[in-house]
Amino acid sequence: MKRCLLLLAVLAVASGLSAQESQQYTQEEVLAVFAQYNPAVLEKAKTNEQYNEILQKLASAYQKDKTEEAESELIALAKNFDNSLRLFIIAKTYENGLALQQVSNIDLAALEATTQGDLLAVFEDIYDNTLDIRDEEIKLCKARIKALKKDKSLSKEDRKAQIAKENDRIKTLKAEIKQLKKDAKDKVRSASELYFADLKADVADNTASVTKAAQEAAQDAKSAKNLQVKTKNKKPVGK
Repeated sequence: MKRCLLLLAVLAVASGLSAQESQQYTQEEVLAVFAQYNPAVLEKAKTNEQYNEILQKLASAYQKDKTEEAESELIALAKNFDNSLRLFIIAKTYENGLALQQVSNIDLAALEATTQGDLLAVFEDIYDNTLDIRDEEIKLCKARIKALKKDKSLSKEDRKAQIAKENDRIKTLKAEIKQLKKDAKDKVRSASELYFADLKADVADNTASVTKAAQEAAQDAKSAKNLQVKTKNKKPVGK
C-alpha cells in the first residue's frame, strides 16, 4: 500500500479510461452513491468549501463502466472517503515532522509512535467499513436475484445461469467475511504496519531526491560562480 491509495490520485487516472458515455457513472450518480452509503460526507461538504471541492473532483473523475466491480468499488470509495483524506494528512504530517527533525536537529522520538497510532485507528475503521461493504454486496446480489426471477425477457436457462452466478458470488462474499473476522486484530495491525513501512520508504525516496537536487543545484551555482571569476580575471588577448 502506497500513499497513492489516496483515492483522488487513483481516480485522476480513471478519467482517462475509455468507455461509452451512456454506460459510465455520471457525477450525479456517484454523489447518489455517497448519499446512500455515506451521507455524512455530503452534509460536511455543505459547510466546508475545500472538502466539497475534493468531493466534487472525485465525483467528476470517476468515469468507469457500470459493472458490479465498479459498483462495489464506488461503495468502498464512499465509505472510506474520510479515511483516504486521513491517510493523506497522516503521511504529510509524518513527512513534515521528519523535515523539521533534520533542520532543527530535534529528536522527535514520539513521531513514529504517533504516526503508527494514527494509522492503526484509520485501518481499524477501514476494516469495519470492509465488513459493511461485503454485507452491502450480499444485499445487492440478493436484489439482483429477486429481479432476475421477475425478468420474463430471459430464457429459463439464462435466468438459471445468472441466478447461479449471483449465488456463487454470495458464497464467495460470505467466505471473505469469515476470513476477515479470523485474527482480525492481527490482520489490521499488519496492514497498518505495512502501510507505514511503505510510507517511510516513500518519504526516504522523496528526501533523497530533494537532497540530490539541492546538491546538484549547489554544484551548478558553484560552477557558474567559478566561471564568472575566471572570466572576470581573464586577461585580454593582445591584438
